[in-house]
Amino acid sequence: RILSNCDYLFDSELKNNPMLDNMYLGTTDGIYYRYSKSSAYNPDYDPRQRDWYIAAISEKEGAVWMDTYQDYYGKVCLTCAKRFKGADGGTKGVLSTDITVQDMLDEIVATKLGKSGYAFVMDDSMQYLAHPDYYTEGFKMSLGSHINKDFSALNTIRKTDSGVIQVELDGTDCYIAYATLDETGWKLCI
Repeated sequence: RILSNCDYLFDSELKNNPMLDNMYLGTTDGIYYRYSKSSAYNPDYDPRQRDWYIAAISEKEGAVWMDTYQDYYGKVCLTCAKRFKGADGGTKGVLSTDITVQDMLDEIVATKLGKSGYAFVMDDSMQYLAHPDYYTEGFKMSLGSHINKDFSALNTIRKTDSGVIQVELDGTDCYIAYATLDETGWKLCI
């Protein structure tokens, strides 16, 4: 009965929200159902062994947000998962979706601030998710590889929710204002 409405519900959601890449669920019995823009299928896939399933089953209330990853087509995705219950109140499985974040990231990066200011986004391991030079050949993905002297700035950004620091970034003295995005733990920096 759980799966009988999936086509109808998932199709509508994917058509009306271009940021969704796919929707899927895994049941406690090991059934896996995926509705996607691609037709890839793996008959040996056990959702109960996947990080998204394990994290959501462990979460008592609310959804979990998983780390970003690059999908098969090269898109940066973020997974959101939440366990669901049956009529008897018992856990029946996990519903999940992959959200493409590239459009959102591209919009942030396109923001110009004054003559030389720009925005960028980092994950919780201080790896760039978005930067104006992200697609430039030879671009280094770690913020640490762009800081010339004071590596304590890296730890300050990592360990605090928000603030402003002064640092030498790619040979230029600058200020970085940053804030943590609650849902993902990412740092939005300007």
